[in-house]
Amino acid sequence: MGKPTKRQARKQYNYSTNRRKEWKKSKKLPDIKCKEIKESWDRRLSVARNLADMGLSANPNKTIHIKSAKELITPIDLDDTGKNKEPKGRPVKEHVVQSLEKDASRPSAKTNKLSEPDVLFCTYMLDKHGDDFKAMARDPKNHYQETSKQIKKKINMFKNTPTQYEAYLKSKVDDAWGTFRKVCCSPVTAELRDGPPTSHSPRKRRRITRKYEAARRNGHYTQSPEVLDKDSTVESPPVTLSRVRRKLHFGRKPPKIRENVLDS
Repeated sequence: MGKPTKRQARKQYNYSTNRRKEWKKSKKLPDIKCKEIKESWDRRLSVARNLADMGLSANPNKTIHIKSAKELITPIDLDDTGKNKEPKGRPVKEHVVQSLEKDASRPSAKTNKLSEPDVLFCTYMLDKHGDDFKAMARDPKNHYQETSKQIKKKINMFKNTPTQYEAYLKSKVDDAWGTFRKVCCSPVTAELRDGPPTSHSPRKRRRITRKYEAARRNGHYTQSPEVLDKDSTVESPPVTLSRVRRKLHFGRKPPKIRENVLDS
């Protein structure tokens, strides 16, 4: 049993398209990027005729005939067959070919450009190690285990690439300038420049507690709280026997010592 075929739909005429515009678009020539050919192009002539007038070939396979194996075995006189005959007359626009040959003979400028991972590798090594290539070879970021000479060659290539190396130097200058601005505008620098800050807040009054009263009775504080509020300096408590024992034994419980032995 045969397979049922899908019924073909009848083609409908599209009234919304502009036929004249499409015809002009189909006749429009492509954009010619070569300046010499674009200036000498004649829109009234065909592509083959334009190129022939300029001394160029539209189909190099027809212009340069490659002999087959049969022709190599049995040479044929090409003048009799009509192949590879010299073109009639010289090209009209010879200046196009001459300008193209002149442009092709110029040596091309070297455009060495490292990849983005290599640029990041070089900038990291330069920031961390400077010109110490042996330290670069021992760095953990050297994933491919390159030697110091290989790293030096890569960094020299990076320095000889003006676009990438100048961008790196510019970023370093911008970072240094940003750090300088942060340091100049920081409050710590302002304090060092203007001197220590002056506090206008009043001195807090000492709170009188039982511990303070007991220490004052033992002679630790010789001034009253009112005098301490006016004077910023606080007298240190006098040295007593208990304090000397604590210092001598570093917090351990001191042994019993006679008073006369310690005084002597």
